[in-house]
Amino acid sequence: MSFMGHINSRVTEILKNFEDLINIVKILRKNRGFRALLRVVLVFMNFIIGDFTARTIRGFRVSDLTKICATEVCNSPKTTLLNIVASSTISEFPEVCIFRDTLPALEKASRGYLFIFTYFLSVYDY
Repeated sequence: MSFMGHINSRVTEILKNFEDLINIVKILRKNRGFRALLRVVLVFMNFIIGDFTARTIRGFRVSDLTKICATEVCNSPKTTLLNIVASSTISEFPEVCIFRDTLPALEKASRGYLFIFTYFLSVYDY
């Protein structure tokens, strides 16, 4: 019986985490600031890829986002593409600042997702 109680509590916890994930997805889909941020990142990623005309919209891998941090634009003072993205986003798209309000919910949902992932990995291990 103890095993079933443990499983039931885990299932309840996982369902709660899924609810958190669903809620944050709904929030992000409606968030104008998040959409604007994605547009800006897409433009800069296309710039890194080499499309200077912005006529072609290309996708990118999430792992490629580190290039924004690593790409230096100027040495004195040291400026990276991330600095340019941040300053241009704040000045041109003030609605992105509203996106900050959703970050606590996003952090909570991401922790829940990590819990689900590690739980299923541990179950699969046995």
